[in-house]
Amino acid sequence: MALKNMSKIVRIIFILILVFFIYFRETKKHELFEKTERSEKLMDTIVYIQVYGDPEIASRALDAAFKRMRSVEEIASFHLPKSELNLLNVNREIVPSASFSEILELSSKSVKLTEGRFDPTFAVFHKAYGFYGGTPRLPNEAEITELKRFIGWNRVISQEGNKVRIASGALLDLSGIAGGFAEAAAAEELRKASVKGFIIDDGGDLYMEGEKGDGSPWKVGVRDPRNESFMAVVETFSPNAISTSGDYERYVEIDGKRYHHIFDVSTGRPAPWYKSVTVIASDPRDAEIQTKWVFTLPPEEAKKLCNEKNLPVLVFPATGAIWVSEEGKNFFQQ
Repeated sequence: MALKNMSKIVRIIFILILVFFIYFRETKKHELFEKTERSEKLMDTIVYIQVYGDPEIASRALDAAFKRMRSVEEIASFHLPKSELNLLNVNREIVPSASFSEILELSSKSVKLTEGRFDPTFAVFHKAYGFYGGTPRLPNEAEITELKRFIGWNRVISQEGNKVRIASGALLDLSGIAGGFAEAAAAEELRKASVKGFIIDDGGDLYMEGEKGDGSPWKVGVRDPRNESFMAVVETFSPNAISTSGDYERYVEIDGKRYHHIFDVSTGRPAPWYKSVTVIASDPRDAEIQTKWVFTLPPEEAKKLCNEKNLPVLVFPATGAIWVSEEGKNFFQQ
């Protein structure tokens, strides 16, 4: 009888140890998945990063991530007087740093990929419209024709030895690529820190990777560009970047009419076909380029491109019904 009681006690003790072990493991798991978050004003927007993992590790990782993003701003800002981009625009030539060379190389490849639809030399049109602090005005066709002489990456950008040169009269604006480049740099730092998961929100452009604290998928909404309602929701466990280009983000107002900042460089005018275009890609640099590529194409060409390249895209046209690419149906939930 005593042996039976002893055996029962041993089983109870074993169960208690097992329960304690499971509780301890789940508690530690919860601690490791604690959320740490931070936001800063960078590149003319608010950047917000949320990290899951050990708080001390996450805090150091956030320091490194924001430092990398600031370094991109210091290199590629159109407005900072001492940025390498501004020095190139003002002085017409520069010996670029390794990081600036990387951004220029990525820009060159993107121009080639998009057959010139994405082209940072659009800046001369922006200046003419008053986007850079001048009085907003509508350039006439003769002026647009004259400015087209300064459009075309391969026409106005050249390299000789270790120097990069830009033609007199031309301007570069890398805002269409610097955001994705900065997100990728920040993600690299967070990845190196071995945090459990993170999401970067760069003024509405998103990149997410790893696990959320509760193990649920990342879930983000795509908003209607004309109100606060959601057009679609994206849920994913995979690393994904979501980039949106819209006619509401940056604009000038001339005689009571808004002119947005995404230009069709073939016409020298804002692309007229869409209110917003949202693209999903595995890399934030690709997502940012692709959303502008689609935005600058007429609808039939845009649909053809999306299907040929298997791009997950959600489009809100200037007129007509919302449409989703075939690949986009695997990502966007109504």
